[in-house]
Amino acid sequence: MTIKIIKMDPNSQRDFVVDWTSFLATDPGDVLFTAVWSADPGITILGGPFAPSTTASLATAWLTGGAAGNNYRITCRATTLRGRIIDYSFIIGSSSG
Repeated sequence: MTIKIIKMDPNSQRDFVVDWTSFLATDPGDVLFTAVWSADPGITILGGPFAPSTTASLATAWLTGGAAGNNYRITCRATTLRGRIIDYSFIIGSSSG
C-alpha cells in the first residue's frame, strides 16, 4: 500500500479531509460515527473552532506545525455506526516556501 505524501509549509494552518464514501459503499446504510485523528510529535491537531469534525462520510482536521525537511505520519481512525473500524494514514512532508 502506498502512503500519500502531502507537502505543507510549517507555518501553514490548513484543513485535511478524509472521504470515506468508497469504504462506506461496501455496506449501504452505514455512516461514520466517530473519527479520531493522531499525529506524530511536531504536528499539532488544532482545536477550538478548528476542532476535528465528522459528517456521515467525511472526517476533517486542521493541522499546523512541523519542521522543514521532516516527515510526519497523520492517522484518521474511523468507526462506523455499525462498528467497523478502519485507519487511513498519510505523510505530511514539511517544507518551507
